[in-house]
Amino acid sequence: MTGEIEMRRLAKEDPAELLSQMRTMAPTRLTYAAEALGLAEPTDEVVEALEELAGHAKGYVREGAALGLVALVENLRTRLATLEAALTELVPVTRGFYSHWKEQVQNGPAALIAGPQPDWNSMSDALTKGRKALTRASQKGSD
Repeated sequence: MTGEIEMRRLAKEDPAELLSQMRTMAPTRLTYAAEALGLAEPTDEVVEALEELAGHAKGYVREGAALGLVALVENLRTRLATLEAALTELVPVTRGFYSHWKEQVQNGPAALIAGPQPDWNSMSDALTKGRKALTRASQKGSD
């Protein structure tokens, strides 16, 4: 029998296995498994399982499903906030690229070659910073 700690580990590392085991679990165990699913990546299978359990005949199973769904939503909110912050850092860089190339194109092909070049180092640094922030955002959700 899978204990609560193992359910949480499976939810994070192998949610398909947890979903498989849930097919034969007693309702008392399903409660904990549903709650643990809130730690999983929000795949269609995970969300569908929790939605199905939210309609279970036993109230305590419905409660576990509700807790799992709340955890999924909170995880997504955290990831979206981190992603939004990372994208906000990239906006000035993308505007800089766009305005530079728009100006150069409007001045003709020769201007693309002969015209002033943007500060590539600062743009590269900003892009690297943004990429790192996006990586943190994606990792934050899997913690």
